[in-house]
Amino acid sequence: RVKREGNLGIIHYSIATQYRAQGYGEKMLILIENYFVQADTQLVLTAYVKAKNIASQRIFEDLGYVLL
Repeated sequence: RVKREGNLGIIHYSIATQYRAQGYGEKMLILIENYFVQADTQLVLTAYVKAKNIASQRIFEDLGYVLL
């Protein structure tokens, strides 16, 4: 889901344990991006990723997000 806070769209997602490491996280984020591009919103997509969640960090990095 994407929670709107002003001009931010904060991405929240979770993959069930048995489906992790199968590419679903990246596919989900691409679908989210495509939806908001087609909807022509001015949202800036962002997410809060736990420091120990390396897999999720990599997905965001691979898609061009900046880690802060």
